[in-house]
Amino acid sequence: MDSERTRAKDIWLVNLFFGPGAAPTGVLLASLADELLRHGWRVDVLTGTADYRTDFAQTDVPFQGKIHRFRCASTGNTLRSKFRTWLTFYIKVAWFVLWRRLPDVVVVQTTPPFLHTLFAVRAVFAWRRPKIILWNQDTYPESLTSTGLFRPTSWTYRLLQGIARWSGRRIAHAVVLDGAMANRLRQQGVQQITLIPNWDLAPATVAGVTLPDELRQIAEGYRYRIAYTGNLGRGHDLTPVWNYLRKYPTQTDFCFLFVGEGDRTAELRELVQREGWTCVKFWPYLPVAEFSALLHWADFGLVALEPGCLGLMSPSKMHAWLAAGKPVIYIGPQGSNVSETLAAFDCGFSVDPSQPESFERIAEALKTNDLLKQMHLQSRRAWETRHAPDVGRKAWLELLNRC
Repeated sequence: MDSERTRAKDIWLVNLFFGPGAAPTGVLLASLADELLRHGWRVDVLTGTADYRTDFAQTDVPFQGKIHRFRCASTGNTLRSKFRTWLTFYIKVAWFVLWRRLPDVVVVQTTPPFLHTLFAVRAVFAWRRPKIILWNQDTYPESLTSTGLFRPTSWTYRLLQGIARWSGRRIAHAVVLDGAMANRLRQQGVQQITLIPNWDLAPATVAGVTLPDELRQIAEGYRYRIAYTGNLGRGHDLTPVWNYLRKYPTQTDFCFLFVGEGDRTAELRELVQREGWTCVKFWPYLPVAEFSALLHWADFGLVALEPGCLGLMSPSKMHAWLAAGKPVIYIGPQGSNVSETLAAFDCGFSVDPSQPESFERIAEALKTNDLLKQMHLQSRRAWETRHAPDVGRKAWLELLNRC
C-alpha cells in the first residue's frame, strides 16, 4: 500500500507531554499528530499540564485535532514531585479511558511508564479491541534499577517485571530507537518491533535573536565550545571528561558548557567547585530562539549514556546538533542510537566510558587535525538521511498503514 495514502481511522496519542517545550517526547508526538491529521486520521491527544520540569505548565498548542489535557503538574522539581505528577496522570487517563469507546489505534509513549498497561487492561473488557502501539523512549522497569531507584531483588521491581511481560504480550507493536532497545523488549515478550529513530526539526536562526552576551563571554579564550544541553540525568555518565580535566585542570582547548538542569546538576556543580575546574560553565534553560542560536554557536554537542542504560534509554540530545550541522561527542556504549548514527555517517566521536584515557585521544586529534569542516557536512547528512522529520514520519505512516 502507498505510504502516502492512509485510510481514515480514529487514533489516540498518549503521553504526559505534548507540544513545544523542554520535553523532546512532547515535540515528537506533536510532529506525528500533525502528520496524521494531514493524512486524514481522526486524532485525539491525551496529555497533561506538566512539562519536562514538573513545575513548568504547558502552553496552548496550535493543533487542529482534539486535545484532552489533564491537570496534573505538581509544584517543585524533585523526584517526589515527579512521581505525584505521574500518579495523577495515571488516574485521570484511566478514568477517561474507562468511560469511552476505544479507537482503532492507540499510540502510547513511556512518560509516565506503563501507560500502555492501562490500555491493555481496558482492551480486555472492550468489544472491539484497539491496536496498541508502544512508542518506547525508555525501557521500564529495567531503567529504574539501572539508575538506582529500585533494587533488582526488591518485590516491587519483580512485580513491575511481571506487569511489563503481561503488557508486552498484549500490545500489537512496539517502536524502538535502536537495536539494543529492541532486544530488551523482546525479553518482555513483545513480538512485533520496528526501529524508527527519533527526529528533530531543523533549528532555524531567528532574526535579531542572539545568545546573551554574558553566555558568550564565559566561553571566550577557549579553542572549542562543547555544550551539553537539557536534562543531566542519572543515566548520563561523563567520567572520561572528568578524568581528562583531572589530568589537565588548566587546559584552555575546551570549554564545557552545561545548559539546563537535571537530577545530577547539583552533584556536578559541587564536583566542579571542589576540583576548581574553571573550564566548566553552567547556564539555565534557554528560550527556544536562543537555544537555536546556541546550536549554531557551539562547536560540538556532548551526549552521554551509562553502559548499564544501553537499551533502556536513548539520548535525544543528538538530533538537534545534527540538524544544526554540528558533530557530536558521545560518551557511552556501542549499540545505542547515537553510536549507530556516528558509525554510519562519521559525524562525531565515540568515547568508551570504560577506558579512562579515551577522551584524551580525541582531544589530541582535535588539536592536530582540522576535522570540523568535514564533520559539519557529515552531521547534516546524518540528519537529512536518518533523523529528519520527513524520514521518521514516513516510517510511522508505513507502520500504521499495516495496522
